[in-house]
Amino acid sequence: MDVEKFGPMKGVIVMPRPPSKKARTARKYNADWGQRIEAFRRTRGLSQTELAQKIGISQRALSDYEMATCRLPAEVLLKLSQSFRVSMYELTNGKISAPPPPKNGRKVRAIVEKIETLPPKKQQQVVEYVEFISRSNQHAA
Repeated sequence: MDVEKFGPMKGVIVMPRPPSKKARTARKYNADWGQRIEAFRRTRGLSQTELAQKIGISQRALSDYEMATCRLPAEVLLKLSQSFRVSMYELTNGKISAPPPPKNGRKVRAIVEKIETLPPKKQQQVVEYVEFISRSNQHAA
């Protein structure tokens, strides 16, 4: 609350205007988006700094988007959906029921990035080996 010190209403307490219904709805909508972005980021084992660097924004800006303290520009939303490899619809309207991030999320992500640099034939060999191990593990259980 502010107290008017000068002018015709000297000494009168000025109350701030409550936010409009449109502003309250926009804030809730942005908060939902922020929660989804955070959930997608965490499931992929990314820190805010890592994701921000990946999409070309500052960590502070990403934090503001996740906390819904500012509007999320469409171009950032597009970069996020591309980075997460999900559709814009899934990112903005999908359910937030994301599983907890794996314990070795960063290590696994680093390995996947190394695999992506291999020639296609070597990548296929890695995929076949992982599938073989997965099948062997299912039979043992």
